[in-house]
Amino acid sequence: MDYIRLSILAKIGIDEVNSNLATAIRTVVVITLILAFIFLHEEFTIKSLIGCILIGVGTFIMVL
Repeated sequence: MDYIRLSILAKIGIDEVNSNLATAIRTVVVITLILAFIFLHEEFTIKSLIGCILIGVGTFIMVL
């Protein structure tokens, strides 16, 4: 499974990245959206909500 994660990251130009670090980076993207909504009163559009859900689900699937 780690090989798959690393090969996906290598395709976008990130070589030799620890899979846990990659997962943490994706998880930060979701937390940032939620915190921006709560504290900065950012507008949650359908597009950002779908993106947040897809990132969360993708990260969850990779953790399994």
